[in-house]
Amino acid sequence: MNTPLPSVYDLILDASLSSLWIQILHNDTTCVAQCWQSDHRATEVLASALGHACLQLGIAPKAFRRIAIANGPGSFTGIRLALATAAGLRRAGGAAVGVFGTLHLLAQDVFLQTQSTKPIHIITPAQRGFVHYQAFQAENGRIIPRSSVDLCAYEDLAGRCGEDCVYGYGMDRHPMFAKGGYCLLCALGQPRAEAYHMCARDAIYSEQDAEPCYVRQCDAYANLDLLAKRQGMDAQLAKERFARLQTMPPHSLC
Repeated sequence: MNTPLPSVYDLILDASLSSLWIQILHNDTTCVAQCWQSDHRATEVLASALGHACLQLGIAPKAFRRIAIANGPGSFTGIRLALATAAGLRRAGGAAVGVFGTLHLLAQDVFLQTQSTKPIHIITPAQRGFVHYQAFQAENGRIIPRSSVDLCAYEDLAGRCGEDCVYGYGMDRHPMFAKGGYCLLCALGQPRAEAYHMCARDAIYSEQDAEPCYVRQCDAYANLDLLAKRQGMDAQLAKERFARLQTMPPHSLC
């Protein structure tokens, strides 16, 4: 008599882009794939949408074995909310948590569409005229990063990418795109469920909370000179104090 395989559920969450993606896999097969669009990046519906999906499957949210999260770069609020949700579910049910980069996800989706063997250059909008940039290459059907995630001036893309095609997500919101665009830019839409599945398979899981991927300074630091002046403080002393605070170990105030 054959012993039935255990019923295993995995969760994939992505709130780093302009939509919310929820994907649930049962024994490594997708059984739920939902994309939520909203003027507020749909993050306000994450808890209710996930709860409803679990209800339809007849499982508790704490039943997940693994949770994979797109950790950016992207929407600050969306990424933090998805990571906080994963942290809560990990504590409730003991799920392992893993992350994959948002630019890696977009590159994986490009490869699924094109099967290209050429370098894949991915960009998404950042602030102050910059873009998030990362280069990838397909090897044996897998997407391998060829550079780290970096901030790049939009006008410098040609120097990095040459005549290779550049793939951009959300670049219609970028000020340089509005001035005429980039001649080799291919617009990307919502990644496919298969791309999420492949990225989740390659994620490294652990029993620890996951961290976001940010590549630019926070607005508060960028404006520290002005903020310090308004508070009657010396800008250089404020920066030195900020640097010390970043290296201090956490401690409880209770």
